Amino acid sequence: MKDYLGDLVVGVLEEKLPPGKLLLFLIESKLKKNYGIILSRKQKAKLQEQLEQNFSEEVEIALNRYQQREFKELETSELVLDFDDKDLEAIKKDIEDAFVEVSLATSSWLSKKLTRDWKSQSSEILRRIQKERAIFNRAVSRKWGKALDKLESLISICLEMGMDFNREYRPTAVKENDFVFDALTRLQARGCQVSLEILLLLRNGFADGAHARWRTLHEIATEASLIKRYGNEVAERYLCHSVVADYKIAKKYKEHSSSIGYQPMEEHEFENVKQNCEEALKRFGKGFGKSDYGWASKALEKGDKCRITFEEIEQKAGISHMRPFVQLSHANVHSGSKGTTFRLGLPPKNRDRLLVGPSIFGLSVPAQNTAFSINLLTGLLLVHVPSLDQVALVMAIQRFSEEVIGAFNTSEPFVI
Repeated sequence: MKDYLGDLVVGVLEEKLPPGKLLLFLIESKLKKNYGIILSRKQKAKLQEQLEQNFSEEVEIALNRYQQREFKELETSELVLDFDDKDLEAIKKDIEDAFVEVSLATSSWLSKKLTRDWKSQSSEILRRIQKERAIFNRAVSRKWGKALDKLESLISICLEMGMDFNREYRPTAVKENDFVFDALTRLQARGCQVSLEILLLLRNGFADGAHARWRTLHEIATEASLIKRYGNEVAERYLCHSVVADYKIAKKYKEHSSSIGYQPMEEHEFENVKQNCEEALKRFGKGFGKSDYGWASKALEKGDKCRITFEEIEQKAGISHMRPFVQLSHANVHSGSKGTTFRLGLPPKNRDRLLVGPSIFGLSVPAQNTAFSINLLTGLLLVHVPSLDQVALVMAIQRFSEEVIGAFNTSEPFVI
């Protein structure tokens, strides 16, 4: 950062130092060094005026009486200064170095002062922000409170159902090597956590952040759907695929740990991670490590040389109808230009604003999508061990999720 600031200062300096000024500095430096003559402010002004008018080989300097006395001792009739482009570059560099040093010192002092001022004012600023946030949250509650309460109830019910199901059936699943059970319980648990994150963002007016997190929830539900559809082999491949991710992360960490100031990974640890990945590739094929979705190559009937896209998983899982919302979520997940022009939280009638914080608009899309996805995810888990009781629970959650979706229906137009 310091180098960047230095370059910035030099750039500003170059704009402020035309050749005439550099030549003035050079003449002043040579006079002092060779003849011991120090120019006054008035002399420098007149000299600069001459240099700006023309770059002749001779300039006139009216010496004062002290300088004349020094000049007589030199036993010469004129002052001769020899310099070339190297002298000009040298004086320019000296000026730049001095200017950068002073500028950075000044900036450092100013930054410390600003930091002290901010710290001294922080309590007052935080009180004001917290007061404004409380007022805003009351506005969100007035508009969306009942609907958000229903969504929270749905998430809470799904969380409890998942915990009860896992507690009751895990011992049997472990004995039977039921990888589908293990994968679905883990995915449903993570889905509940993500849903609670979404709820927190919604209650605080961050529709776009909530939509970005829904994208993760949708991926979780989609992968659970594929696993449920294609059974134990695909589930085992999914659970084992973490060793591929471990190896990719370890390679990057090994490459960059020193540059980011972290302790390097022990060589035996790295070799262990690498070996686990290689064993998985031998077992499941090279396609297993081709991408983040290599575990699904068997279900999608992809060869070892083919890469898998998430859209293909959606199609095989039967959830491709959610693709429009997924495409829309790209704006909130990635850094493309769409994310700078499209914000769910912008008011429908004024979408040219720059949204930098929370908003009471746009909460319906991520909320309804969340209700749909957590319902799907929990239903997939509960019907894994089919019974009349489980079917009744799934139907009840389905009905409640539809009620939640209906609670977020508003008159707000959907704008892309």
